[in-house]
Amino acid sequence: MARTGDMENRHKKILNMLAYESAASVAQLSAALGVTKETIRKDLAQLCDSGKITRIHGGAALSDSIPFQVRKTIAEDEKKCIAIAACDMIRDNESIIIESSTTNVLLSAELLKNPGKLQTLTIITNSIRIALLLELGEKCEKLYLLGGQTDAEEGNSFGVQTIEALKHFHADKAFLSAAAFDNQLNVTAYKEHDMLFQREAMLCARETYILVNKKKIPSTALFHVCKIEDVTGIITDAIFPEEQLEKLNKSKTIVISA
Repeated sequence: MARTGDMENRHKKILNMLAYESAASVAQLSAALGVTKETIRKDLAQLCDSGKITRIHGGAALSDSIPFQVRKTIAEDEKKCIAIAACDMIRDNESIIIESSTTNVLLSAELLKNPGKLQTLTIITNSIRIALLLELGEKCEKLYLLGGQTDAEEGNSFGVQTIEALKHFHADKAFLSAAAFDNQLNVTAYKEHDMLFQREAMLCARETYILVNKKKIPSTALFHVCKIEDVTGIITDAIFPEEQLEKLNKSKTIVISA
């Protein structure tokens, strides 16, 4: 019991440290808690399995507070494969909503490799990074950058004004990035404004595709976005167990393997 109590106390201390820092290394946590690096690595593995943190190179960060520049390096190869598969789902002359996310920045980069298609597309986004990547609409047919409060770290707009701006559109497809899928394949988000954006985007689009890498399945974030049956398709590198495949088949949600 004492060892279990010690472990629980360390976990609380690790989470408290990460709440004040955007990220912490194994060495930093080891020194602060007075235990070996191996003990810290085991603690981080357990916290990662519970969905409370995400491992980054040399350490960890809270799942809902990892800086954009750090997140984009996590599972980068897998995200590129997902972006390529998502790009293949886009047809000429479509209007598409692209949510701000590290994977969707890679999707936009893939579209740049197909200028013939890109020049026919109307793109609606809350990502300043994506808007700049597409040269503020120079690379596509039309680009609408949604207004609202801006986040310098994330490079996006968010909040009530962003949601209100989104309501004016009716797009062919929306490409959204899930924070996590739980065991019942519910889509969840870490931040309330992400949840609200995703819900509104689903209402504004004829089809909705969720881009998610296998590290986020199964896991659970705080805010419920939707049930799996509300989604047109999942674009992922994950391999689903039989029980979840049956649920996907019943929901008629397609799985696009990356």
